[in-house]
Amino acid sequence: MKIGEMIKENRVNKNMTQEDLAKKLFVSRPLVSKWETGKSYPDLHQLIQLSDFFEISLDELMREDIHLVNKKDNYVKKGIAWENWNNLVGLILVWLAIDIGFNFFEGNELFDIDYAWYFRFIMLVLIGTILWHNFLEKIIKKLLKID
Repeated sequence: MKIGEMIKENRVNKNMTQEDLAKKLFVSRPLVSKWETGKSYPDLHQLIQLSDFFEISLDELMREDIHLVNKKDNYVKKGIAWENWNNLVGLILVWLAIDIGFNFFEGNELFDIDYAWYFRFIMLVLIGTILWHNFLEKIIKKLLKID
């Protein structure tokens, strides 16, 4: 049974209308209708609310709706990959900004330029670590044939 059918069955068993369920979950009635017809899926927070309200486990609620589980799993994987690249770009931008600052103060007696080389080395290690992590992640996915 798909998740939409499970929601409808449990709602009907509690003698509730779509409007009643929508009010309990603080969503709109058309959204409940879309869940029940399979036109849309509840997000994770809403799934937990539904599970608690109907007093069934998340496993029971989503058991046969593999499409939803795979879809949520793919969103999580893509989000993690995107986060890694965002971290890398952010790190490079910070590095460039600070490196420009070091070059700006290069002739100043109060500023020891040796720190610039330590900083550059640490930034290269951090960037290399992120790139290595992304590379290993791709290799492992290919070996395990994961999307």
